Amino acid sequence: MNNFAHKRGKSVQIQELRDLLDELRSAAALLVQRNNELVQENSRLKKENEKIKDQLAVREAEPVLTQKERLILKQQLARMIRRLDRHLEEKA
Repeated sequence: MNNFAHKRGKSVQIQELRDLLDELRSAAALLVQRNNELVQENSRLKKENEKIKDQLAVREAEPVLTQKERLILKQQLARMIRRLDRHLEEKA
């Protein structure tokens, strides 16, 4: 009887180890799937980051006007608009 109990105990232990192995395999599969999702997300974010860097580089390359330069340009534009208005009135 003692031998039977020992074999039964081993059998239970083996089944528990098999169940644990199945759980570990399942967990490993989920981790691999999640890792693949994160790799894809990382790739997408890197592309988005590069796009933003490119946009920033373009903006930085654009000339930056001082407040005085902007004022001068606005005044010149206003004069050009007035001249155009006068020209159009003369034609009409």
